[in-house]
Amino acid sequence: PDVAVDGRWRIIAINPLKANKNGHDLIRAFIRVAPLFPLWDLYIIGAERDWGRPDLRELSGEIDAAGIWPRLVFSGTVEDVETSYADSHIHVISSLSEGCPTALLEAMAAGLPSVGFQVCSGTNELIEHEKNGLLVSEVDRVDGLTAALSRLMQDPELRRILGGTAYSQTIRFSSIETIDQWERLLTEAADLGEAGEDCLFRECLTADRERALHDRRMLR
Repeated sequence: PDVAVDGRWRIIAINPLKANKNGHDLIRAFIRVAPLFPLWDLYIIGAERDWGRPDLRELSGEIDAAGIWPRLVFSGTVEDVETSYADSHIHVISSLSEGCPTALLEAMAAGLPSVGFQVCSGTNELIEHEKNGLLVSEVDRVDGLTAALSRLMQDPELRRILGGTAYSQTIRFSSIETIDQWERLLTEAADLGEAGEDCLFRECLTADRERALHDRRMLR
């Protein structure tokens, strides 16, 4: 349920201080929205901080200047991440590159609306703008995150609608559904037999002739 925890509201991000996770922009966006929403905190889960790094040292100075250290909660590794999601109200995935982002799927399963970047593959395949979360432009990343966060922070009904849709969509990624898809794929491949192998060889031949011929020789 979208209710305050001990009178406060939470934004959650998982491991955002890794190089490709772009947590710097998220923290800078939070610095901007924090004065406008004094009951909100940013929870960073699983992040290892080395404030001696030049980039984090600069960021630390910005946090000092904004005076928001008490509202940035670095939880480190947690054993019960489900509780962290359950106690949160917005999830942010600020990555610039992803595969199939597990954290985003977990947030959806917890019924959280998520914010991510339009250009980030993986993220932009799971977040449907205005349906289960918000996608923001990369033109000015901090501005985009600031606007999306502000919109969700001030609108509990929007959080409820987007989070509800996110939750309903996770059935596609349940273990039963995933196993069924693998079973269908393997059955179809087995049914094709040599015809399927020849079809795959022709496709590989078009993409990389030398590699395809080498692979076939190895198989023979």
